[in-house]
Amino acid sequence: MFSKIRHYVDFKSISPSIKYLSILALFTGIGLGYFFTVIVILTKLKGYNEGTIGIIAASFSLGLMFAGFFVSKVLEKIGLYLTLFISITIQTICV
Repeated sequence: MFSKIRHYVDFKSISPSIKYLSILALFTGIGLGYFFTVIVILTKLKGYNEGTIGIIAASFSLGLMFAGFFVSKVLEKIGLYLTLFISITIQTICV
């Protein structure tokens, strides 16, 4: 199958950073898919209805979307490492 794709796509012309970002996006998608599956199962076992579970899953996606509007400004102001530290700390406290 991969040999058939090679006839249509020139992989040598793709920038290495794009290749790494694509691989990272793949693993992020797998991780988020696993995360949402576990959250749905756990909340269903705790007795929540499907509507509430849907709101929980949707709010996570909406939060990611809205964070994209101001995250670049935060990164420019305080830097990558401090931003990561603060976000990991907040996630640890919330979970």
